[in-house]
Amino acid sequence: MALKPAEGNADSKVVRHTQNIGITRPLAPPNTSTTVLFEKEGKLAEKWNGWPDGFFERDFTFHEVDDYNNLQVHWATKTHGHRGGFDSADSWEHGKKQHRECLGIIECDNPDCLIAIRPQTTRARIEKQLLARCKCGAVLDHITCDVKSITWTYSKGVHFVNAGCHQHPRPGHILHISKDEQVRFEAIVNTHPAVGPLALIVGVPGVNGPGESVADISDVFVNAGRVGKERLKIKKGGQVGGSDAFISAFVKFSQEYPGFVIYSQLNIVTVISVQSSLMRSEMVKERLLDGPINGLVNDAAHFRVT
Repeated sequence: MALKPAEGNADSKVVRHTQNIGITRPLAPPNTSTTVLFEKEGKLAEKWNGWPDGFFERDFTFHEVDDYNNLQVHWATKTHGHRGGFDSADSWEHGKKQHRECLGIIECDNPDCLIAIRPQTTRARIEKQLLARCKCGAVLDHITCDVKSITWTYSKGVHFVNAGCHQHPRPGHILHISKDEQVRFEAIVNTHPAVGPLALIVGVPGVNGPGESVADISDVFVNAGRVGKERLKIKKGGQVGGSDAFISAFVKFSQEYPGFVIYSQLNIVTVISVQSSLMRSEMVKERLLDGPINGLVNDAAHFRVT
């Protein structure tokens, strides 16, 4: 997974491909042979850490893209798609392109305040954020950023270009977690299924005091609400409110109440028919039949699942 520094001249191939989104400068400063990739103790990190910075381009396989959660970033960004291009193209130059623009940061005019607020994704929402006061009481200001990152998805993977250096602090609130962090979080929750969100943050109770804390995995898990939501996903075995959760719940319901669901079809048209022994007894007065009975449908006996 080799790093590909961009050449520091105006004829760079990447410059030609980025001119149509407003980037006309070369992707590396003049007389610079190295690039700033993913900073880690002053060195280039081997893995994607969500903070791409500097002028560089790099190729990723689909396996790497999946490992890095679709190259998610922690900067506050807005994503834009582009017409044309195909994800089945043989070369990245003809691939499906999209770019992210950095939205900068919101800071206050108090030089001693270290709070950095993540901007919303629309101008109207940012203006609403600026109407409020910082927690320290000072006036908020939006520090804009012109850094863009561009991806071309093609048959062999994803070609990634980062164009620019961030001249502002990182947002204090992180939204995303990596796959490794998710695996570590799931391991703690599955090992201690009865421990609630607050105890998971403080540290799993043990004989010698609090043990491993999910807050040590990522700053995302210092929020009890987020920990509770992620914990609930794991305990339910799928996304909360999603189709996977519904199917799992439906299977469990059918097992707990055998015979109540007399027919089910999960397809383009979804049909679920239920009938209790009481419903059958009301339809046939003389005797109670063993099987389901057709012949009566009313508003209280059927519904549609979409």
